Amino acid sequence: MSNLDHFTQNIIRNELRAITSTPPPDIARWAFVPENDLLFASDYQNDERVSPQEWINRGYAQMQHALMI
Repeated sequence: MSNLDHFTQNIIRNELRAITSTPPPDIARWAFVPENDLLFASDYQNDERVSPQEWINRGYAQMQHALMI
């Protein structure tokens, strides 16, 4: 058995099993929380607090624009 076989069969397989063995978390409990209201802020003291839901409402183009600044 080569090192690559050992790596994929013993290490990668176990990692994938660990990652996929539990259901995905509830997005409302980790993404849509007040702590993420400054997700795209560059100045945390002065920038507007925008919730993740508001970013979804604003759309992809506005998210990209916020990330370019």
